[in-house]
Amino acid sequence: VMDEASFVNLRTRIWRLLREQQAPNEH
Repeated sequence: VMDEASFVNLRTRIWRLLREQQAPNEH
């Protein structure tokens, strides 16, 4: 079982990865 901090960190990484794939020119 993952603790809350690890889960939030994982979600943040996945979210940022998807954002970069969808809008690579918005950096």
